Amino acid sequence: MKRYDENIVRLLEAYLTGRLDEEGRKVLEAWCGEDARNRAFFEQVCRDGQIAREDSIYAAVDEERAFRRFLERIRGRKRRLGKRVLRYAAVLMLPVAVALLWLWQGTEPEAVGVQEIAPGSAKAVLTLAGGERVHLQKGQAQESAKLAEMAVEQGEGVLSYRDVKAQAKRKVEYNTLATGRGGEYCLVLSDGTAVYLNAETRLKYPVAFGDGERRVALEGEAYFEVATDSARAFVVEVNGLEVQVYGTTFDITTFYEGEVRTVLVEGSVGVRRMDGGEECRIVPGEMAVYDEGDGSLAVKEVDVALYTSWIEGLFKFEEERLEDIMETLSRWYDVEVFFYNDALRDALFTGDLRRYKNIGEHLRMLEMTTNVAFEVKGNTVFVGYRK
Repeated sequence: MKRYDENIVRLLEAYLTGRLDEEGRKVLEAWCGEDARNRAFFEQVCRDGQIAREDSIYAAVDEERAFRRFLERIRGRKRRLGKRVLRYAAVLMLPVAVALLWLWQGTEPEAVGVQEIAPGSAKAVLTLAGGERVHLQKGQAQESAKLAEMAVEQGEGVLSYRDVKAQAKRKVEYNTLATGRGGEYCLVLSDGTAVYLNAETRLKYPVAFGDGERRVALEGEAYFEVATDSARAFVVEVNGLEVQVYGTTFDITTFYEGEVRTVLVEGSVGVRRMDGGEECRIVPGEMAVYDEGDGSLAVKEVDVALYTSWIEGLFKFEEERLEDIMETLSRWYDVEVFFYNDALRDALFTGDLRRYKNIGEHLRMLEMTTNVAFEVKGNTVFVGYRK
């Protein structure tokens, strides 16, 4: 099929909404007759034509300007960490859907249905103080010599900083461990604190803690099991927030847009803004929600398992929006997600999905319990109404 042609997209849009005039019909018919792949694409668009129901919503919109804006967004957009689900206004639904089918279909039409995309695995990149990078991946030979020099042990998906007392008297050096999409890793810090990094997460930490507080910086989501030390508080910096503990178990995530959520499993933690303000204390079973927009902190009781079950190999959802579920799956399976209809984003789902199963199992489960249908093409999951 030829490269993207905006005129053909507009003719397809007009055809689906009943606005195609005679001249346009001839052009579209000629285009379909040029190549069997063009005809196959036309038929695929017609199968997905239920989105034409949105026509009355976007009829008055300046589609040309909106479409240009859409193309600019997908070519050079700056993403917030973890926000890989594609967001588009309902008024753009039809032309955007047609364009995406074109842009992502490739040279050959792909089969309709749910493909088996494997889950994420233990893999990360360790950046040393001098800037050198060490790639860590389960089941592969590691660059162990570099780690041995630092008294760092590398196991199956676990990086441990052990026996570093001699280093504690030297200049403080920081390492950074980062997971990408479809990655996870466990880190044991020099004090014995265990940190489980979820996909698309970055933790900056000292190779050895000194006599003062134990401070690390987080982006993304991590589950902490902090080693007890009454003399040295453990502090996590995350998006303008400080979470301070002495020995406890908790989860912190920035994957909810505009918020930092701290969920406490055991012990006690204090949460406060880095620029000052009163400390907010939470107890087990509570979650502190920091609003990055207005700087407010709110505390509420929650089912802790909904936020921490990922480290036990489960995704647990309770009345969760489909958009948020797909954002979670997109990070773990390294896929893009496109909604044909914005109303689908708010569909609710309750249930458990096994973290280490192929994505197809989850999509079939969601199809069984909702009126949603999924189509996987390459690295993209399309979400629409069941026909």
